[in-house]
Amino acid sequence: MPRFSQRMGYVEPRTIVQVDDLDEDTRIHLWNLIYTLKMRAYDHYGALQMSDEFAIGLWIEWHLSLEDLGKTTGTNFLEMVKKDVVEGTMAEAFDVVEACIDSVGARLSELLNNVFTKYLVGYRVVNGEIIPVTESAEIEAVEAAMEVLQPYSGARKHLQNALSLLANREEPHYANVVKESISAIEAVARHLTGAKTLGDALKQLEAKGVPAQKALVEGWSKLYGYTSAEGGIRHGSINHGDIDEALATYFLVTCSSMVGYLIKKAGNTP
Repeated sequence: MPRFSQRMGYVEPRTIVQVDDLDEDTRIHLWNLIYTLKMRAYDHYGALQMSDEFAIGLWIEWHLSLEDLGKTTGTNFLEMVKKDVVEGTMAEAFDVVEACIDSVGARLSELLNNVFTKYLVGYRVVNGEIIPVTESAEIEAVEAAMEVLQPYSGARKHLQNALSLLANREEPHYANVVKESISAIEAVARHLTGAKTLGDALKQLEAKGVPAQKALVEGWSKLYGYTSAEGGIRHGSINHGDIDEALATYFLVTCSSMVGYLIKKAGNTP
């Protein structure tokens, strides 16, 4: 709900989505949240210990020598983290945020998504990673797929790889996001049918008890064909410049939805 100042016209509501950087208000809100749930434990803390996995992880991320870790106090470490969140690049700030998510867990993910929504940040936390997806239906599709894929380690690994690649803000590999996403479908479909390729598996779905209308199967086949044709993504020869963030996100969400559908229709949900 808009605040009083916005409702009464004293302050203009936000209209521009933050994609390439974060404004000061957003950064301060993120820092306050991270400090409250994680970082205040370091305030007035003695020398950092080599058993502190969170500190070690960030230390390595910062390319600092671990021999200097024990010479750093918790208070100094807190200031270093704050600098990345409040003054660093968006990538540096998000690296810290993801490290905190790993340490704190799902509660922080939920609160972070509330902040991203409030401040029109064009990213959301999905399965512990910050990715350029903002629609709740898209987020739910990916999270649901990760959940139903628990018994399917190979397929789940492909989808997790796609998530991680999409979340890589410094060196995004959008073509590989598409490749890993379609590979998750292939792994599930081959498991359900025993076929050797996704193309063959799609033709055998109905015979294996997975309801699928002809038009739907044809659509899936064309999606697979896009990645598998000579010179396509799976052959590594397509012009990667043709695959942008929007297309990579589309494949991740679409393949996640398809994975969930196949498993549920096959009666193999956990």
